[in-house]
Amino acid sequence: MASLKLQLLGQFRAQSGAGESLSIASKKGQALVAYLALTAGQRHSRDKLAMLLWSDRPDDRARHSLRQCVLTLRKVLGDDAETVLQADDEGLALDATDVEIDALDFEAAVAAGSRESLERAMAIYNGDLLEDINVRSEEFEAWLRSERPRFRNLAVEGLAALAAQQAASGDAGDAGDPAAAVESCQRLLLLDPLYEPAHRLLMRLLAEQGRRAAALRQYQVCEESLRAELGAEPEAETRRLFDEIRSQSYEAPEGREAGGEGAVGAPADAPQTPVVTQVAAVSEATSRNLSEGIVAAKRLWFTLLLTWRRSLDLLRAILSGAREGLAWVIVGAVGTLAVMGGLIWFLFIGGDEGPRFAPVKPKEMALPLPRKPSVAVLPFETLGDNPDQANLSEGITGGITDALSIMSDMFVIAPGTAVQIETPVDLPKTAKALGVRYLLSGSVQWSSDQVRISTRLIDAVEAHQIWAARYDRETKEIFQLQDEITQEIVTALQVQMTEGEQERIAFQHGTDNLEAWMLSGNGLKLLRRLTREDNVRARGLYRRASALDPNYAGAWAGLAWTYFIEARFGWSASPEGSLARAAEYAETAIGLDVNRPRTYAILGELSLIEGDHAKAIELLERGVELSPNGADGLALLADGLTYTGDYERAVSLIQRAMRLSPFYPDWYRWSLGRAHRLAGRPAEALAWLEATRGGESPSLIQRVELVATYSQLRRMIKAKAEAAAVLRDYPQFSVATWTHWPPHKDPGVAAREITALRRAGLPD
Repeated sequence: MASLKLQLLGQFRAQSGAGESLSIASKKGQALVAYLALTAGQRHSRDKLAMLLWSDRPDDRARHSLRQCVLTLRKVLGDDAETVLQADDEGLALDATDVEIDALDFEAAVAAGSRESLERAMAIYNGDLLEDINVRSEEFEAWLRSERPRFRNLAVEGLAALAAQQAASGDAGDAGDPAAAVESCQRLLLLDPLYEPAHRLLMRLLAEQGRRAAALRQYQVCEESLRAELGAEPEAETRRLFDEIRSQSYEAPEGREAGGEGAVGAPADAPQTPVVTQVAAVSEATSRNLSEGIVAAKRLWFTLLLTWRRSLDLLRAILSGAREGLAWVIVGAVGTLAVMGGLIWFLFIGGDEGPRFAPVKPKEMALPLPRKPSVAVLPFETLGDNPDQANLSEGITGGITDALSIMSDMFVIAPGTAVQIETPVDLPKTAKALGVRYLLSGSVQWSSDQVRISTRLIDAVEAHQIWAARYDRETKEIFQLQDEITQEIVTALQVQMTEGEQERIAFQHGTDNLEAWMLSGNGLKLLRRLTREDNVRARGLYRRASALDPNYAGAWAGLAWTYFIEARFGWSASPEGSLARAAEYAETAIGLDVNRPRTYAILGELSLIEGDHAKAIELLERGVELSPNGADGLALLADGLTYTGDYERAVSLIQRAMRLSPFYPDWYRWSLGRAHRLAGRPAEALAWLEATRGGESPSLIQRVELVATYSQLRRMIKAKAEAAAVLRDYPQFSVATWTHWPPHKDPGVAAREITALRRAGLPD
């Protein structure tokens, strides 16, 4: 018999082997036991555990807190402490051979896959992992955010497999159990109301039982749930099944009598959703083009449908001990109300079909489909007119994209491309244009202290939804929520995450101050436009962000970039002074956060200006390593390599950056043109350098590159015209300064640059 029993699914519970409750009062004590239990047999260093649960304290105090916690646990465990909790100077471990852990038993039972083991697993599952534990430690919460969805997904998978086995007839005459299958579907839909295969199985089971009206209403529940949560329509397979049942072409097997007309989808103990929440859940996108009267009617019907469905199950439970006649009178009356509502829906309101989603074939894509799981985070829709809500939506889109970009085993479209996608989004067209398989879309609704985020992940190739969720949280939890969504996507795509990647995702926001974070996000958007006015505005936003949170590395790094850009683009009266300020702020940023890719990029650019080529490339490489999908980081590294003579690798990297950001900024073209020119391909360089967008005037960098390229091609009329334009817009321009900031590693290359620019008439 086990000497310790742990319940980790649902609320934390600890019992002795004899069944006596053990009181572990401290939440961090419970968290420590749970963490050791789920990694049973694995020894963890004391430093790691101290930082896991007490990261807000200095190292010595954190280790002291861990020692006190272990002493308390030993007292609670009593005589079994030495056997169960193995502790020494090296670390701690839990001996699984003498401990019964419900989460591990549940996991093993689901993996076994038999009907008996799945039924045992579902009997074990009491709710989300450690649902009552909140220890206010970012490291522990990050670990919990990855584990909770894993167990919930196991429960969904287990219930789906169990329902399928219960619905089917077994070998050797072992009949299926449709009633049990219905219960399993109902329980699954409580965990994931948007899991369409469960809705379909439930519809089939009801239709086979002769409960045609209930099967049709189940489709309505599915349809309205998808619309309310995601603004989406049911899949084609679900709609076909609905049409078959409605047209009576889906016949019930002979000998089965029609059952009751009650709608299904939630058991009797389903939590009651407030009417206000149900009404608010109806998608704004679905109702936008409908008249106000129809919108109101649809929302009222959806509310009545859900309320009646749940009330009916509750009535059945309440009246289970009453006389059968009375029970059916009440049930019949409620059912009549729902049928009347259904008639109103079908006869007078109907349902707008909305856009249908067609599968996308890889050969139809404008760009080759990557071998890795490829995803684009589409701009989240803003449900409201407040400009701050739009800023929050953009910030969430960028935040999730930046977090996913950390993953080395994924291909993630850059945020600068995503924000240029036209709305409303045509999903197949977008997947084709970006060359990705998966699309994440969502919406944000924000009040002063509450935020609602709905998300869905679409497989464009298979044309179906693979994951969706809606979150209602306090605004202060927005960063935690972004991390949770990121973890869900990684889990859904079955991507392996390294420990370092998980840690960087948990801390990639860099601040707990929402206003500072939003200001920096707007600053980055302005910075990417590369105009003098936007650069000044971005600097003001970064200054405000750094004042709100002086420890926010992202704000200081952004501030450094504004000074570097004004020096590099010729907008500064004192380029030396601007570069000095950039270096000062970049050093502040790296001192606050050593894992921020954009900080390494600015430090690399500054080292390049100083002529330390080895250090520059090392820093730029580190930025790419921290964010393998960061298109800007790749492009900056490519540009740096044009000063060290590695031109072919520069071309390869800038092309990779362009693939990650199909709607790439203009400076990617200038860098690619420069790499081709220096590699001895001036004609190919010219094709990239001459292209402009939207009638905008070329920048200083583009003009100088054009001067050099035309000069190399001996097209001197063009070269001199561009040189004149340079001097008109930048009278202080000098060839010596241009070739010195930054310098070429090979003096011979610099000499050829100087000759080409002088030949066109640019002054020394």
